[in-house]
Amino acid sequence: MLKTFPIKHSTANKNIDGIGPAKIEDFEAKLTEKSLKRVGGSWYASDDALGNLLPEEIEVPKHFIEGASITVSVNTYERNADARAQCVKYHGYKCSICGFDFDVSYGAIGKNYIHVHHIVALSEINKEYELNPIEDLIPVCPNCHAIIHRTRPALTVEQLK
Repeated sequence: MLKTFPIKHSTANKNIDGIGPAKIEDFEAKLTEKSLKRVGGSWYASDDALGNLLPEEIEVPKHFIEGASITVSVNTYERNADARAQCVKYHGYKCSICGFDFDVSYGAIGKNYIHVHHIVALSEINKEYELNPIEDLIPVCPNCHAIIHRTRPALTVEQLK
């Protein structure tokens, strides 16, 4: 068993593009239980609860009732459709991680379908910035995309491969 302190990250070491080494701003003096998870050649502390829900899911206690309409307030980051189009025009519609091609597997219904992943998460940049669609975005299948974002911080493409 591993125990860690919950920490709050600082952006003090980030450059104007929001990239730079991590810095701890503060921590909560309360130990929490974690387990070690190996991803590729790296180890991560996990509380085994993070990432079990997809972003669009909401945790509901013990009852399996579905269908009710609820309002959810979340922060969302603006995405540029033209940048996405340039990314897939350059890289294609095949997953950059596992090579999955929706058109090959599903035929016409899968043609031109793929997720586009920000190599540096918008939540880490935390501000408006000028995007290079060829260098800053890559096409990934939904499965690889979900696994990339299952850890915090998100896995890199190289770590997932």
